[in-house]
Parts: sequence; C-alpha cells; structure tokens
Amino acid sequence: MVVGSWFVGAPESGSSYNRGVTSETETILREALALQDAERADLAAQLIASLDPPAADDPETIEKAWGAELERRATRVLASDQTEDWASVRDRVADHLRG
Repeated sequence: MVVGSWFVGAPESGSSYNRGVTSETETILREALALQDAERADLAAQLIASLDPPAADDPETIEKAWGAELERRATRVLASDQTEDWASVRDRVADHLRG
C-alpha cells in the first residue's frame, strides 16, 4: 500500500489506479484508512455503489423516467392542433382489435 502515489495492489497487476492524486484526495484516503474495519467497509461499499448507474427498478428512477415521459407527451400534445376525442380513439382501437 502506497499512499503518497496512490493506493495500489500488486505492482505487476498493471492497475490503472497507480497515478498521482491531489493532496485533498490523499488526505481523504489517509482519514478513510484510519477508520475501523466496519466503517471502512461501509464507506467502500457506498463509494462503489456511487459508480453504478441507478437500478432500473429503483422507485426514484422509475418516477423520474415517468415524469420525463409525461412531460414529453404533454409537450407533444400541447404543440399540436390535431387532437382527437376519446370516443373516436376508443372506436378506432376497438375496430382494430376486432380485426
């Protein structure tokens, strides 16, 4: 483990993490390494999780996606002067489903 140039695994691993860091990052690393094992593990898990995109089934992700979709649809409808009443749409869909 080398903190001055970075925290790396075996030198022969060719790790891309073996690069210089800012003094702020070095300070954070030193402080993190001083934590208890459980605290370091929790911090590491949170840092790793922050690199992953949000899960598709995450409620917040779903809510944001639906919000964006509703905005897109509302914008499209409001920008158009061609609208169709519900009865006409319902009849057209029913006819299509009947074949």
